[in-house]
Amino acid sequence: MNDEELKRLWCKQKLDPAKFSPDDQIKVMRMKMKLQDRAYLWVDVMIIVMAVGCIVYFGWDFLKTRPSVARVGLAIMIGSVAFDIWRPIRARRKLPQPPADAPVAQWLRHELEKERARHELTHTMLLWELLPFWIGTMVFTWGLNFQLSFGIIFSAGFTGMSVSLYVGRWKLNQYTLRKASRLLKAELESLLKANMTE
Repeated sequence: MNDEELKRLWCKQKLDPAKFSPDDQIKVMRMKMKLQDRAYLWVDVMIIVMAVGCIVYFGWDFLKTRPSVARVGLAIMIGSVAFDIWRPIRARRKLPQPPADAPVAQWLRHELEKERARHELTHTMLLWELLPFWIGTMVFTWGLNFQLSFGIIFSAGFTGMSVSLYVGRWKLNQYTLRKASRLLKAELESLLKANMTE
């Protein structure tokens, strides 16, 4: 037998799909959700640590800066970064964890609501995380006593960088939603329907 014949033989095989019992499906889903929660927790922790570092840096800059318009820009930037800390914390506290002995349907409903809340956070992320920071940076830049040419060059460069960051984050969010979030939501909904009918 040559390689082509082996390929054709392999392609013609009919494989039975793996059959999971409902309990096994729930166990696999619990493991998936636990791993995903752990990943989201690490991402939130990294965002909070970076945001606190930015607040300390901008706060120090706020104390050293004399022009009041530049201080207003720094205050907007600090407020924007503080909001970036508040959003993931609020999202986590919004949906309290069901008790450990809760029925499976209640746990599935809770996980589905968590996924919907994360989906909503990613939809509004660009507007609420990046736009206020950009506005604060522009106010800060134009509030300093620099030459007009420096202000124009810096504003154009920072705006270009911000637009590329917006587009990159938007594309990454769309990819994540398409590859992971929608499939996970569909799987949770099907498991919830199966558990509601039992």
